[in-house]
Amino acid sequence: MKKITEKNINTPQFFDNFFNQQFERDDEVRFKEMMKPLEIEGLKPVNLIQKDIKIIELGCGIARLLPRIKANFPEAEVHGLDYSTVAINRMKNLHRSIEYIKGDFLNTPYRDGYFDYVLNGDSIEHLEDPGLLIAEMARICKSGGKLIISTPDKETEVRGTPTPEHLWEFEESDMTRLMGRFGAVETKVIKSHWQTIIAICTVQK
Repeated sequence: MKKITEKNINTPQFFDNFFNQQFERDDEVRFKEMMKPLEIEGLKPVNLIQKDIKIIELGCGIARLLPRIKANFPEAEVHGLDYSTVAINRMKNLHRSIEYIKGDFLNTPYRDGYFDYVLNGDSIEHLEDPGLLIAEMARICKSGGKLIISTPDKETEVRGTPTPEHLWEFEESDMTRLMGRFGAVETKVIKSHWQTIIAICTVQK
């Protein structure tokens, strides 16, 4: 874990402007990897074993991960939270079967242990203190549930110049250390729009 940018430009206004210039984001390879834990546990698109399964993505932005999950698991309760008004309003209008709310993903309104799966796609590297996000994810995840995080792998080594809004770069061992205080962690590196770490923690309480 290495600090790669000192100036923090990550604000709701920055991402409102960013999302105003973007269409819905799609990343086939990363989304498939983030959905694998659901598939491994035997959840089927038409006939969910757990009818009341609850899934949330913190920092959902305008990515199509949650709509894909809802399409594959239509009986799941699916939530998305982001601090960008533009992102939340757009996704609410496009995907009315998903519960999107504007909020702070370091201080969410959900009760302890509410969710079966808590996801975060490519935003932990934007935070001053990444550990705070993981702690909040673990708080709202039930024991035996899963935290699933993606983040660029060794960004400056792989890509050279870092993305300006990224404050940190990570290796697999960093994610194991950060998430390991909450349960057993598995990691892998995949090739998507860039080289990406997928880290999965089975929460133990």
